[in-house]
Parts: sequence; C-alpha cells; structure tokens
Amino acid sequence: MPLWLVSGLGSAMFVLGALLRLWPVVGDKLWSLAAAGQLALTVYVFHLVVLSFLRPEPYSFATGALISLIIVVSAIGGATLWRKYFQVGPLEALLRLPSGWARSESV
Repeated sequence: MPLWLVSGLGSAMFVLGALLRLWPVVGDKLWSLAAAGQLALTVYVFHLVVLSFLRPEPYSFATGALISLIIVVSAIGGATLWRKYFQVGPLEALLRLPSGWARSESV
C-alpha cells in the first residue's frame, strides 16, 4: 500500500508538471481536459453512479478497460459540452449556494 501511494503520487506529480510546462503549447488542444477538471465533483459523482449500475458478469480485465474507456470519454465529452453552454457544473453550483446565501445575509 505505501509503495502504491508513492507511485500514484509520483505519477500525478509528473503529469501535473508536464501539463504545466507544456500548457502554453498544447493548451488550446486540451481544453476538454480543463473542462473536465472544472467539473471535477460532477464527473466524480457521474462515474460513481455509472459504476453502481454496471455489474458485468464475468468481470475481466478487458471488460474493466472498456467500461473505464467509456466512462472517461463520456465524462470528458459531457464536461466539454456542459462548459460550452454553462459557467459551472450542476453539483458545483449546489456547492456555491450557501456562499451566496451568506453574502446576501451579510448585506
């Protein structure tokens, strides 16, 4: 478990560093990834809901890879379309409601 955590953290740091370094060059081409990152809570809950409904039998590596690919592609595509028409995601908007209430009460 500790080695898995170190490996995952190192991989995430590498990808983040590479994207930060290369963003001026490839930023326009990777806008879809940025849109998915801006809707992180919505994408996370979406994938949990999809996984709760999927119970393939027999479960194999190929089945898991296919399900993961479908979830990733649909999440990135859905986030891109959503950000094209709306400022924030639906669950992100719910998180912003209490701060709006606090601002209106303090005035």
